[in-house]
Amino acid sequence: MSAVPLSMPRWPPEPRSPVWPGMSVGSVGAGFDHGAGERGLLAAPHPARATDYLLGGGYNFPADRELARRWSTVDPDAERTARAGRSFLARAVRHLVAAGVRGLVDLSTAVTAGGAPHQVVDDNRLHARTVYVQSDPVLLALGRMLVPEPHAVMEAPVGAPAAAWNVALTAGVLTPAEPVALLAVGLADLVASREELCDVLAVWRAVVPAGSWLVLTHRFDTAVVPGAGPGEELAVLVGDAGWTSCEPVVRAPYWRPLWPFDIDGIPPAAPVCVATF
Repeated sequence: MSAVPLSMPRWPPEPRSPVWPGMSVGSVGAGFDHGAGERGLLAAPHPARATDYLLGGGYNFPADRELARRWSTVDPDAERTARAGRSFLARAVRHLVAAGVRGLVDLSTAVTAGGAPHQVVDDNRLHARTVYVQSDPVLLALGRMLVPEPHAVMEAPVGAPAAAWNVALTAGVLTPAEPVALLAVGLADLVASREELCDVLAVWRAVVPAGSWLVLTHRFDTAVVPGAGPGEELAVLVGDAGWTSCEPVVRAPYWRPLWPFDIDGIPPAAPVCVATF
């Protein structure tokens, strides 16, 4: 059985123009200052914007592109790895909505490139609503411009789950007592350590309704190393945080694939996990 051909540009991709022609990020929303203030906001890279770059999006800046290039030193197939993660996220969303989930709480996805959770919902006419929890001012402003109703983008730190959950509920699109799916694809890249990630996931488990789900991936900069280590680490981390994996941890392309493929034709990609409690 031959591998499915992947029509993707070679690394590195050509630089994209940030935001859109004729508009600076300073004009996206309140809280941005033109000049030095704006440059300060964009001086630090953000993993979600770096992922946007790898996915071919235009909502990224020089610092984000440099972070993507550093990822490529670990994973020469960084762009395909990012696409594999986004494809996994789409399959997980469709699977969980088919299982009855009606509320999605996204903690880390770049909404600015194709295949964001609300786009999966809308494109497939699924009966679910997405609330993005975001604290980065650039992504917050962009999300509020790009995400349509009935979905919502709310300002809250994902590392403070109790406060973030309360803010998410104020959007008025979630039913407080109904289980939700926590979409944490890329969350590991936003925290400083395994211990911090474990603590954050444990508190999220404590604040969301019983029966909720977790969709999680490993860190981008370490997950792509071939071998069983990163997958085993992810499985242990999920258990330590109080969640129960529904299926064995596998690499992203192998979680409920939609097509047959030759396993030798797929490059290494991040381990992924879908869990509940």
